[in-house]
Amino acid sequence: MYSRLLLIAFLFLALSATAKPKHPLFQITEQDLGTITKGVEQITIVFELMNTTDKTITISAVHASCGCMDVNYPQYPIKKQGTGKIKVTIDVNRQHGYFSKSLLVYATNVRPTILKIKGIIQ
Repeated sequence: MYSRLLLIAFLFLALSATAKPKHPLFQITEQDLGTITKGVEQITIVFELMNTTDKTITISAVHASCGCMDVNYPQYPIKKQGTGKIKVTIDVNRQHGYFSKSLLVYATNVRPTILKIKGIIQ
């Protein structure tokens, strides 16, 4: 009986893990920066992307949740299996304690994507 329940649990976990769709552009959509020493003025984070769709995509806009972020992203079409980087520089000089920032990425042929950055200033 125990082995049957274990097998059912294993199959459920295996199916649920494979049922989650992979993101068409980003393998990592959230970056936890952990603890950052107070006094650091800027932090730069890079989100790498790969176009796994069957169509060429173009990033049309990236909206930051805060004016403290400077964002650079590819301004060119990215073909199937093509890569690019979204580079984010955050001014953390005036941040205190826990922070959470987000970016909304708009690209052709895919749904908008939310990228998240979090950390703690101590």
